[in-house]
Amino acid sequence: INRGATIGVPHIESPAMRGLLKRMDIRSVEDVARALALVRPGAASGGGRERYMAGGEKNLPVPLRNILRENRGVMLYQENVSEAACALLGLPPAEGDLMRRRLKKRDVSRGEVIGRCRSNGYSPELARRAWDLLSGYAGYGFCKAHAMTYAAVASSYAAIKAESPGRAMASFLAAGGGFYRHMVYVEEARRLGLGILPPDANRGEWFCTSPGE
Repeated sequence: INRGATIGVPHIESPAMRGLLKRMDIRSVEDVARALALVRPGAASGGGRERYMAGGEKNLPVPLRNILRENRGVMLYQENVSEAACALLGLPPAEGDLMRRRLKKRDVSRGEVIGRCRSNGYSPELARRAWDLLSGYAGYGFCKAHAMTYAAVASSYAAIKAESPGRAMASFLAAGGGFYRHMVYVEEARRLGLGILPPDANRGEWFCTSPGE
C-alpha cells in the first residue's frame, strides 16, 4: 500500500489514490481510511491533501486542535463537523450533529454561526474562521465508519495480493474487474510474474482461476 502498488485492490486502485498513498506514510488501517477520505470532494476541494501533508493542526484555532490532531488538522469525516460545531458554538453533542445537518441543508446563516461563537467567548476573527470552516464542509457526508469499512476491505485484499498474487488477480478478474479495463489487470498479473493461460474449452473454468488454489 505504501508503494501505491494497489492495482487490483478494491477502493484504493485509482491513479489519484495510488499517488496519494505513495505520498503518505501508511502504517495502519486508520491511515488507509484517512487516505480514502482525503480523495473525497470535501477534503480535496478545500486543499485538505496539502494541509494534511504539511501537518496543519498547529494553525488551527485552539478548540479544534484536539479534535483534528489525528487527522493532522483536516476535517475528514462528517463527525468532525459535528465535533467542531460543539467546540466552537458551545453545543452539546446531539445539537452539534443537528447543526451539521442544518449546515448541509443551508438552513444556517453566517450571522447565526458567528453570533453563537461570539456568545461562546471567541473573538470576531475566530468566529469568522469558524463560519468558513463549518460552511466549507457543510455538504460533506463521508462518515468515519464508512471510511474504516472501505479501509479494512482494501487492507485485507492488499495482504492477499502480497501473499498470493495469483489468487488475488484471478478473483478480481472473475469478479468483473474494477477501475480499469480487464487488460490492465492482465498486465498487472504479468508484472507480478504470473503466467496467463488462454481460455480452454476442455480444462478451463467459467471464471478466471489460479491453478492449485
